[in-house]
Amino acid sequence: MAAWRGDEVDPFHTEVGYWLWDAADRSVMRCFMIPRGSMILAGGTTTPDANTFTMAADVGSEMFGILSNPYLAKAARTTRYVAVITIEDDDTWAYDETSTITHERHGDVLEHTDRNRLHRVSS
Repeated sequence: MAAWRGDEVDPFHTEVGYWLWDAADRSVMRCFMIPRGSMILAGGTTTPDANTFTMAADVGSEMFGILSNPYLAKAARTTRYVAVITIEDDDTWAYDETSTITHERHGDVLEHTDRNRLHRVSS
């Protein structure tokens, strides 16, 4: 995933990762790395025909967890990640993500939300 502001040439945010499905456990997972030095393995349980499912990860968890480099662990640690996925039809799906971040500079906990609706433009 990459995100751009307006007509900028370079993306301001990128994520590299995979979506995974474990049919035996009915687990849906998303693992991704943000090049600044965070890695998330989020997951949840669902059925193959579900229209909505939730994946989550928590810092310190051995299953569905969050890792950070030393700088981010101190300055801006992501402590929780939750993504709700909604499949509307064969050509449209939406996501609503919230990352909870403990930010040293601001001295508080911030919730960063990202939501979008994606439409297939060609196949």
